[in-house]
Amino acid sequence: MSQNLTVTESRIVSLIANKGLTNAEISAALGCSEKTIKVHVSNVFRKMNVSNRVKLALTYHGLLEQ
Repeated sequence: MSQNLTVTESRIVSLIANKGLTNAEISAALGCSEKTIKVHVSNVFRKMNVSNRVKLALTYHGLLEQ
């Protein structure tokens, strides 16, 4: 991905796009607070120019052009 995502943001995108995890599940998987995950997800949406998780997953898998 060329959106200049951080390593953590990239991990979060993968967990959302490949496993459909919620913020709470991502929080548990990565060992940080749900509030922190929410901030990362917002940053990812902005960087990837998407407005929801479905569009994020479709973009990640190359099924939706930006």
